[in-house]
Amino acid sequence: MLYSCFTGNVSIQAGNVDLSANFGWIPLLSFANNIDLMVERLVLGEVKVYHFTESDDWISLSEQEAGIKMECSYLPGTVGFVGREDVRKGVRLASLTLVDCIERKYPEIGSNAVFLDIASRMRSE
Repeated sequence: MLYSCFTGNVSIQAGNVDLSANFGWIPLLSFANNIDLMVERLVLGEVKVYHFTESDDWISLSEQEAGIKMECSYLPGTVGFVGREDVRKGVRLASLTLVDCIERKYPEIGSNAVFLDIASRMRSE
């Protein structure tokens, strides 16, 4: 379910910088869950990297004094900076919107333990 269902593109705005990944095949639930966890666990000076499935592309997040620095392999030299709280809120809102959309479109997903764990964690924080 995490890798073969709910695929598409990811829109990422880092300030005035567009880091969107328009590959068409990104596993959205997996991406949303992993980026959400990365942002929550990121600490000053640390770099966390999300590696896309089916390619060698990646997005990196690093917390700096000025905010979170975002870079990606598919747009070399493109760097965005966003305040930590803005990133946290944006990622959580996008993740919850995805979860709600999946639940509305596929009500039977409510019996899937993996989905329920992800949805519950996102809603509890």
